[in-house]
Amino acid sequence: MSVNAALAKPGCGCGGNGGCGCGGNGGCGCGGSGGTATANLAATAFVRPTFFAGQLLTEDDLSALTAYVTAKDRLHNRYLFGGGVVCGLWVNCDPCGGGTVTVQPGYALDCCGNDLILPCAVTLDVNAMIRDLRAAQLGQDCGDPCAGQGTAPASPGHQKPAATRHYRLYARYGEQATDPVAPYSTGEACGQVACEPTRIREGISFVLKCPGDTPAPDDLWCRLRKCLASEDILRREARLKAYSEPMIAAARAAEHPPAFDREAADELRVLRPELAKTPSAVDEEQVRSAIEHVRQAAAVIAGYDLAHDRPDLPGLAEARAELRDAAAALAARVDAARYDPLDRPAVDALLGQAQELAGPSVTLSRVRLAMLAQGQPLDDEVLAGLTSDAATLREWLLDRLDNDPALADCQLRSQARALSLTAAAEGETSELRVLGRAGSELAELIAGVLTDCICAALNPPCVSCEDTDVLLACLEVGDCTVVRICNAGRDYVISGSALRYWLPTGPLHEAVESFCCRAECGRDVARAEPGRLACAEAGFGTGGGTVWDLLSVPHPGHLLRDAMERAGAARAAPAVPQPPPAASGAAADTTAQQIAALAGRVAELTERLTQTRARLDETEASLGTLSSQPPARMVRAAPSQATARRSPAPRRPAAAKPAAAKPGGKPADAGTSPADSGTGGTGSGAPEASDDT
Repeated sequence: MSVNAALAKPGCGCGGNGGCGCGGNGGCGCGGSGGTATANLAATAFVRPTFFAGQLLTEDDLSALTAYVTAKDRLHNRYLFGGGVVCGLWVNCDPCGGGTVTVQPGYALDCCGNDLILPCAVTLDVNAMIRDLRAAQLGQDCGDPCAGQGTAPASPGHQKPAATRHYRLYARYGEQATDPVAPYSTGEACGQVACEPTRIREGISFVLKCPGDTPAPDDLWCRLRKCLASEDILRREARLKAYSEPMIAAARAAEHPPAFDREAADELRVLRPELAKTPSAVDEEQVRSAIEHVRQAAAVIAGYDLAHDRPDLPGLAEARAELRDAAAALAARVDAARYDPLDRPAVDALLGQAQELAGPSVTLSRVRLAMLAQGQPLDDEVLAGLTSDAATLREWLLDRLDNDPALADCQLRSQARALSLTAAAEGETSELRVLGRAGSELAELIAGVLTDCICAALNPPCVSCEDTDVLLACLEVGDCTVVRICNAGRDYVISGSALRYWLPTGPLHEAVESFCCRAECGRDVARAEPGRLACAEAGFGTGGGTVWDLLSVPHPGHLLRDAMERAGAARAAPAVPQPPPAASGAAADTTAQQIAALAGRVAELTERLTQTRARLDETEASLGTLSSQPPARMVRAAPSQATARRSPAPRRPAAAKPAAAKPGGKPADAGTSPADSGTGGTGSGAPEASDDT
């Protein structure tokens, strides 16, 4: 049996059940009589057997039990973890080279939740797998393509670059029926007489495929990108939205002209020097900047001509002439600005209407003057483009709503169909008002569609499982030799072990252990600085850092020291006489009493802290004195010496006992130190510690 067919069962699908549509149960659709809840539940739920005393068990009952457990495990693997490599299964070059590769042991899950386990390393003959692939593609075996090639290397002077092919190596789940057993006779004339398998052996096989067209990824970012419209739709929507509000305002201003803004005169005075620089504009950025200055100046003059009260503006005639000259000069250079085709008609309308403002009599209608005063020039070509944009957006919106399965706002479709783009009455003012309102409504509807799409994309969909093979590596083969292996194209299962491997949790564990287990690390806890890590092996603490430095919080010891120093400085400072509080009632007296009580409490706590610190210093000095004394037997004699100091009466020394002789004729305490003999090194008259002490 070839490697491709090892442990594989034709038609096993997702675990041999003919598909993984409902966790491996197979054949569970979405049907049901009448669509009732009971019918849907019976059609989609898992079914597990139940048993009772006296029940006749058949092979169907036991098979249903094992199928239920297996299907639930595969369901959890599929939807909780997904398909991909869990660990291992690294594909590397064979040590001897040639057309073979080695797959290391590992574990993977396919998209149906089946377990793919490789316990030992496997060597694959890539050339044989290529031959099987060609036989499957052509329908017949054309022989070994590497049979006639020699193994001797070519001379260095005649080497030619080898033509390489690319393949993709996959792992596939398979099942195999094993351990057949002859059934007992049932007494039926047509009963089962052939052997039946009693075990299902799960395994893994390897297949080679051509790269082909890989399916597009289906993740959150891809779904969010799909929510967005095309670039042309976005540009049209932006232009129509930019004109919608100004068109509504222009229709209102044409009927009720506004007053001229005095601040606009100052703006015109600032823009006039910029208009004089227009002849020097040559490149794209300079031409765009000059056109923007023309737009601002034309908006001021158009607002002046539209206003019902027109104050005298000094230099207005000169500003009109400068605007006319600048617009005429830019009309010949507008191609250098490289405007978008959708924006070019508005630029041409701006330059043409700016020249009309300098004429002896303004020929622009009040509606177009109102549009120009808002910085949005309008003429017949621009109006036709905006009408076309609205029709295009409405058509795109209706098509999107009819084909959007994730639509959540059920009113959007009816609102889009009820949207009208034609004016009820003739006239430019009515047309602008209708088009402006339609543009605003279209913008709101498009925003609602995009919002529903984004919210639907945030919900993870159930991943389909059309191809159960798990990609392991991409192989580059040339002249029947594996040239290069790429393992980076595989998908990984995000498991806990993978996260612990990818994330730097080791130093964190060592830091926590070092901070929490100081005594076990052999550190002198009594003399340790608060908060400093105990183990230098963890990589921290060697440079003088503490855990408080790692956590970026103030050191508790430093906070206590600073508080004590501030309290001591406050106590040492002379009291400053405070002026008597102003008579402001009982509330002021109560506040002063509370502040005085709080100050007294702070002084009391400061005094206690000072006393506690003094006691700690005395305790540390006592511990240092004890650590410098001789060891055990000298310490046992200390109570007698202390008693002798407290009692002025002389104490008779105890009678010396004869020393016991050791083998060799020497006394037991011969050669010992004064401390060992209990004399304390003060001579024979020093009191000796008796055995009763």
